[in-house]
Amino acid sequence: MLGATFSSKAIIGNVQRGLQYVANNPLKDSIWSDFDLSAKAIAGLIVVLLSSILPLFVKDKRYKISQHILNGIVLGFWCGSFLN
Repeated sequence: MLGATFSSKAIIGNVQRGLQYVANNPLKDSIWSDFDLSAKAIAGLIVVLLSSILPLFVKDKRYKISQHILNGIVLGFWCGSFLN
């Protein structure tokens, strides 16, 4: 039982030190303040997610062609970064 007592005291001590650190160093900004939430960034994110997830489920040639077109138009010309 002695080892269990030391372990629980160590956990309690670490939590207390963590709470003390947070109390002394408050967050300056929200984590969302650094994200770009423009229409361009959201459209680019959607196209990237579509190109990474849908090929796992869709094996159609028409999908691949439409994805290449979306990559070229949205990511390439609108966002300025090409992805193939």
